[in-house]
Amino acid sequence: LYAAIAADGAHTYDVLVQYCQVYDEKIYDLLDDEADGGRGRMPLRLREGATEGIYVQGATQEAAPTAEAALSLLTSGGSRLAFASTNMNMRSSRSHAVSQLIVTRRPRAHAQRQAEVAEGNGGGSASEGGAADGSPDGGQSGRHELPPSLGGGGGGGGRGSLAPPPSLQNWRRRSVEIISHLITEAASGNATCVGRLSIVDLAGSEDVGRSGATGQALAEAKRINTSLLALGNVIQALTEGHGKGA
Repeated sequence: LYAAIAADGAHTYDVLVQYCQVYDEKIYDLLDDEADGGRGRMPLRLREGATEGIYVQGATQEAAPTAEAALSLLTSGGSRLAFASTNMNMRSSRSHAVSQLIVTRRPRAHAQRQAEVAEGNGGGSASEGGAADGSPDGGQSGRHELPPSLGGGGGGGGRGSLAPPPSLQNWRRRSVEIISHLITEAASGNATCVGRLSIVDLAGSEDVGRSGATGQALAEAKRINTSLLALGNVIQALTEGHGKGA
């Protein structure tokens, strides 16, 4: 991923890392510095938005500009995963871990264009035929005459003269330019893209008779087995639906 980013000179990239675990059927943030193996913090909520899709509300997203930074975050989060010792495994996973890389790609030319448009909206320039204050008439008189239909004077002693208002014409022109630019980029495949790579480490199913789990460990094993059964049922239903042409 990072080698591909380095080789792409036409775009700019932002990479964020998110790392959570599903422990005891609840979601916990592994990148929260105050987390204690998922057992000392309030669980997070799963939400669904019109633009975000399904997401974990309030989950930490840390910037990872390099592969080393991403691995450091995953190592730090991994140190907070829930484990327990059983008769079958001295370090048995007690949660499902979900790490995500959220990559945003923007055309480099688009980023530059946005900066230019933002700078232009801040006041315009005389070279573009506008005044330094952004007015379309060049700003020579420092006044703005209303047309006759709106009470503007035709030499009637300046009747209808106003202080320079925000340049509506200039604003409209730049708005059309921005919209046109975005449409062109979308059509050419150069629009901003956001991708999300999810890497899931499932806890294994557990034979509680052989593992000797009791108390809290037994409750954890039951929840793990229940969630794995549910996942298996979902996969089977999707497979059967695909086979029927659904």
